[in-house]
Amino acid sequence: MGNGTVSDNDSKTRISVYCVYFDAHNRVLLVKDAHSLLWGFPGGGLEPGETHGDALRREFTEETGMVMRGASTYITRQDDDVRQRYFYKIESVEGRLNKLGNNDDVQEAAYFSTGNLPSDLASGVEKIATQQIALLR
Repeated sequence: MGNGTVSDNDSKTRISVYCVYFDAHNRVLLVKDAHSLLWGFPGGGLEPGETHGDALRREFTEETGMVMRGASTYITRQDDDVRQRYFYKIESVEGRLNKLGNNDDVQEAAYFSTGNLPSDLASGVEKIATQQIALLR
């Protein structure tokens, strides 16, 4: 897991972390953003002084109602002019998925097979999910 932190001076580039999780049936967990209405991986921006690992755990719990357990493994990074997005595969979770969202930035949450992903996906989600499911086989 990355040890990077974000400081109060990081105003130009927003650093975000995202959790890629597959359940026992090899379905990927996605959340629907309440603002963009796109489905994506649970995650979000680092708070000042927060590590990637701390942000992964906080964002995952905030957006799904579940708790991350075990290790996380770095998958990839996607950059654009204003954001750096880090994706981590997580191995296990505890708790019950809050399917109805979190009354904040997540409208709903659900598991999907990679052959039946929603059409309204955030950028890069289908590629990462398909690559990761192939590694499970």
